[in-house]
Amino acid sequence: QDLAEFNTKLLVLKNLFSTRSGFAYFIGTDKKYKSIEIEQLFKKVKKAFDKENDVIIFTAIDMLSTLMQPVHDENDLFYEQKNKGFLLSSKNFLPILLDLMRYHINKGTGALIISAILDFLTYALCAPYSETTDGGHFDQILNLVSQYGRCLFRLFDHQSLSIVKATCLLMKAMIEEGNSKIANEMQKLALDEGTFLFHLHASLYPIVTREKCLPIQILSRKLISLWTVDNDIGWSILQNIFPLGLLNYFESTEQPPADALAALNSRDNLKIAQDLSQKPVSNLQKIRDQYAVVRNVERHLENAFNHWRKRIGIVSTTSTGVGDSVHPIVLRRRREFLKSSLNW
Repeated sequence: QDLAEFNTKLLVLKNLFSTRSGFAYFIGTDKKYKSIEIEQLFKKVKKAFDKENDVIIFTAIDMLSTLMQPVHDENDLFYEQKNKGFLLSSKNFLPILLDLMRYHINKGTGALIISAILDFLTYALCAPYSETTDGGHFDQILNLVSQYGRCLFRLFDHQSLSIVKATCLLMKAMIEEGNSKIANEMQKLALDEGTFLFHLHASLYPIVTREKCLPIQILSRKLISLWTVDNDIGWSILQNIFPLGLLNYFESTEQPPADALAALNSRDNLKIAQDLSQKPVSNLQKIRDQYAVVRNVERHLENAFNHWRKRIGIVSTTSTGVGDSVHPIVLRRRREFLKSSLNW
């Protein structure tokens, strides 16, 4: 009963974070973090992991993923960026997640937990979500995940297509945006683990004849392209399988249909940020921006009202400040250290 009650509390938090105000809860009106609330959140997550219950651990990770990527209609890039800032700043939490993922991969268990961890990593490392990840955090996590490379390759054989797709996205991010050492290691592992041939087959023939497998087929083609860049062994495998005339089509300048890549459902963060910056500002906000003393007066009045409410037993209705102003958004520029010229 205690476990069920604790799991219910985590689900309630997840539902709260799914709302717009809940998504912005950990950032105050002064755009600073609420350190006490963040500390309480991490204590709650630590308590969930200490219970060593798969259901509770999955719910806790799923709850955190809700803070990494908004599930409500509006794209709050500023709060998404700020939430990632405090969630990814913990140096101890991410190794625990990755060790947990490796444990379940080796045991062949915990598909839901693996999927939740992959979602968390996808929102941190994979485009277009990674554009709101801090550059320092991105490099740190990328290097950390690359240490679990051989473990990740085992997920390509998983029965869950969502896990296979998430693994493809992670592998693509590691090769494209990682350093040459990481890229070479992933290329070597792709050959050692036989994954190169698996994706070569998937790039030509879909795993199953369903439309939802199209993203995996597109990603498989991309991975094969990346695994053969400056890789003589990988390219020689293609030469031994396909006739030269067919390989020459890789040099074609023909463009794919406009809707061919639509299956990846990519979002344009730059356009979203520009739309947010052009959002009309209220007259009250203009006064706040022009006269700094107005904010101080508002803060003192709010403190006075909160004190008065507390004395007579009325619950505070402090505004979260969500949507009151346009917050600056700085997107991380994506890198492509390794780029393929093959035209699939």
